[in-house]
Amino acid sequence: MQRHPGRRAEEEQDGGEGKSSASPPPPLPPPLPPPLPPPSTQSPFRPSLPPALHHASSSPPSLPPSTSPSLPRLPLLTRATSSATSSPPSLSPSPSTSLPLAPTRIANLNATYQLGAEIGRGGFGAVFQALNIETGDFMAVKRLELREVDSQDLASIETEIFLLRKLQHPHIVKYVDAIRTEHHLHIVLEYMESGSLASVCKKFGAF
Repeated sequence: MQRHPGRRAEEEQDGGEGKSSASPPPPLPPPLPPPLPPPSTQSPFRPSLPPALHHASSSPPSLPPSTSPSLPRLPLLTRATSSATSSPPSLSPSPSTSLPLAPTRIANLNATYQLGAEIGRGGFGAVFQALNIETGDFMAVKRLELREVDSQDLASIETEIFLLRKLQHPHIVKYVDAIRTEHHLHIVLEYMESGSLASVCKKFGAF
């Protein structure tokens, strides 16, 4: 059986259109992104240095050997100097280093004060009421027997006189004078008409 030339051309044309109208192949998937770098252990605020610079910054450069002449060695301190500087000075008063009796004057007590009745007695002496002949004021004179006072007790008395001269307070008995004679040391103080605090507490009770 023979085909007609015109039908063969139509079949070929129809076959070509069929092939051209077929669906195109699906597109390829996009390529995968490159892998992320490993997390850095360095601080984000400190830039990383190259290995060569990091090694140089961690170790200081070596200095050339010094060519300056060596200094002479100083001699050692003597034993007396080292012992004097190593031991601190003592703060406790001693008879040789006690405070001086600067306010004490050697004079005749009767030329300024007239002793009256005894108003008290302590371990080193007695306390008398006295009259200041020049001003007419009453004073309290504490008379100490020098023969009954050793050097250590005398140093304590000198310290007491020094502190009384420096202290000024309404609740502290006022210091007036200190007179030293051949056998006695007299400490002149403000006269308290009501007596001592112990006598007031004994008479009126605690308050």
